[in-house]
Formats: sequence, C-alpha cells, structure tokens
Amino acid sequence: MTILITKIFYSCPDIINCIAASYKGLQLNKLRYGKETADLIRQAEEREYWNNDQWNDWKNSQLDKIIKSARNTPYYNSLKLTIKDDFLSNIPILTKKEIKKQYENFIVNDRNKKKMYHEYTSGSTGTPLSLWFDQETVRIWYAMSERRWRNWYGVSKEDKWAIF
Repeated sequence: MTILITKIFYSCPDIINCIAASYKGLQLNKLRYGKETADLIRQAEEREYWNNDQWNDWKNSQLDKIIKSARNTPYYNSLKLTIKDDFLSNIPILTKKEIKKQYENFIVNDRNKKKMYHEYTSGSTGTPLSLWFDQETVRIWYAMSERRWRNWYGVSKEDKWAIF
C-alpha cells in the first residue's frame, strides 16, 4: 500500500503534493502533541535534577511497566516466564530478522493496531524494521525531544531550526 501511495504522490502536480504534505503534517502534529505535552515536558525537566534514589525508584517503576507490557505480547507471553528476575535473565537476544518475521507478535495484546502509529527505520544496516507506537509513547518521545533538543537551547516549537 505504501508503494502505491508513494507512486500516486509523485505522479500528482506540485500543488496537490503540497496540500497532501501539509495535511500529513497536521496529522503528525496532532499525534505528537496534546494537552498533556506541557506536563510531560515539565516532568522531563524535573527528572534532570533527581538524586540517585529518585532515579532508581523511577527506573524500577518503568521496568515494571515494560515487563507487564512484554508479558502481554504474543511473543514474550509464549516464553512463560514467571518472576521479574527470571523474565529479565531469560529474554532471548533478538535479531532484526526475527522481529521482521513476526513483528505483530511484539504488539501488546490490548492495543488496537489501527490506532497505532506505524513507522519504519531507515534500514541503514540494509534491513529496515517496521515499528508500531501508541499515541502515549509518541507524545512522551516528542515531549522529551522538546525538552532535550529545544528547551536546553532556548528554541521553541514555533521557531525554525535544523539538526546537522
């Protein structure tokens, strides 16, 4: 489907491409930023000043969330691991080939794939990957980007900027 859309896009007049690109940009902006963005940016800033105990507590709570999500995927659920330490020590090393072969088995069971954002890696090693993100994950990622890429340097979302 993506190849067909790409062919259609490049066969259209420039004005249609501009409209389509602007529409896609609006969709991406809506996906990436919401009413909770300012709070997510503030939380990221607060974490910059945490002590080791605060970081350890936060990392452990995040690890618990990751393990819970992993156990609710077809792939990791099939491993039948029971406790946190057992789970972490027995997770197999994954290859891109394995992920590509069964990427849908890495999507958490309670997620609706139709409501997820589909992204591809560039394939700089010759093997691009197909990745799926829920809106919460995308918004957290962009809030972190706002904090670390822009706010540290006094650049706002509205400013024009580039990364080299």
